[in-house]
Amino acid sequence: MTEMTLPKYVRALKGSLYFQRDYPTKLRHLTSKKTYTAPLGLKMSNVTAASINRALATALEAYELRLRLIENSDPTAYNQDEINSAALEWLRKRNLSAGQFEYYKLDPAIAAKEEREQRQFQPTAHDMAEMAAPEFEDLWYKEKYGETLTVQDAVVGAAFEMIQKAAKAKPQELAGLWKYYVEHRKLDLESRQGKRSNTHWIRWITITGNHLIAADTIDRIHNGLDTYVQEREAEGIKGASIQRALNEVCACLRFCSKRFRFGWVIEPPAITKSKKKRKVVMSQETQKSLINKCLLTTKGSDTSVAACIILMLQGAMMVSEIGRLEADDIALGASIPHLVIRNDTKTDARKRVVPIVLGLDYLKEHLDDAIGWLMRTTDSTPSARIKKIMREFTGVEELTGHCCRHTFRVNCESSGVSSTVTAAIGGWAGASLGLSTEMLSYGEEGLAGAEVVQQLYQSSLQIHKHLL
Repeated sequence: MTEMTLPKYVRALKGSLYFQRDYPTKLRHLTSKKTYTAPLGLKMSNVTAASINRALATALEAYELRLRLIENSDPTAYNQDEINSAALEWLRKRNLSAGQFEYYKLDPAIAAKEEREQRQFQPTAHDMAEMAAPEFEDLWYKEKYGETLTVQDAVVGAAFEMIQKAAKAKPQELAGLWKYYVEHRKLDLESRQGKRSNTHWIRWITITGNHLIAADTIDRIHNGLDTYVQEREAEGIKGASIQRALNEVCACLRFCSKRFRFGWVIEPPAITKSKKKRKVVMSQETQKSLINKCLLTTKGSDTSVAACIILMLQGAMMVSEIGRLEADDIALGASIPHLVIRNDTKTDARKRVVPIVLGLDYLKEHLDDAIGWLMRTTDSTPSARIKKIMREFTGVEELTGHCCRHTFRVNCESSGVSSTVTAAIGGWAGASLGLSTEMLSYGEEGLAGAEVVQQLYQSSLQIHKHLL
């Protein structure tokens, strides 16, 4: 692996791989660095050409977004929030705070004497700020005698303004708002949801451009929201997807407006509603063909894909739910074989027990490999592979992995099980069988012995009798 020839823009450093590419010459005056660098999250010891190419494609997209953001940005705003963040940290280390002397009160009696004699007898808020740290006076001398100021001087200057007026500690540029929202929501930007939310914000701020926050910022925000909708609709993105992306963006803007008293009234843009697509459901014969080929003809890496399809059809499971299964969630050897879905689900209703009645031996052999495969790949790869195999095995060109979830519901209806059982196994709202959060934490035999799980198992046998 050490002899692998790395693609253009990929560099190795201390066993890790990085993307590295110079900024265009025409934009150098807007950047603080000559070169854009980002880690690829890969180690030379265990990479493949395919994994490098996937990571490189993602890094190139991020680089292009960065260029577009710089081109759309107000140059005077560039790096201002970084200076402000450093200034707040500078104050914190000296036990000082923004706005500390904003409401410093003078003695009225002494103030009256000062007015009569036109002399100063007591320090003002400005004087108190100057006395708070010797660096403030040093900066004053530098500015007075025209000495060259450093970035650290800019930090001290920003801190001097902040200590007198708390408003100076507010974010100065639009792009800087996101970090406050991330902290507020406690978003994990390494999680699947965190990455998705971060991508929505980056795409929007890239289109809107970064600007100093001023009186006309609300107009820039609304123009950015409208332009985002226009561009995404032109790309063929469904209205519901556009709405979900902008919900997070608008939530960030509203939160920061309230926190920093910007006074913005965020008006969501008009989004064209997409026509609902017909839900594709597999016939029983198509299901039989799909499951038989999954169990009998798959080999190599396709066995992991087949294991996912088997679970998606019999438990209405999502790929992400399978990928997050841990050892304690898998009880294929219990008296009633089952899986427990309880890790980072889309809604609380998705936390559930899925009885395993179909392909048990196959899953015992291949489920661990399937989970490993899902953990190693990007979000889009499993869905594409599952769709490809489902279409190859059935000859139905409109099938996708999500069709398994729709098909599961139809199987439940045609088998006569109650809507409560359907919701309980599939993870839809409305289940009330008594599977509490506490019960989901039971050990495998504790769950297997629970009456509700036994009921779900018998119902699952009925639901899938045409496949058994």
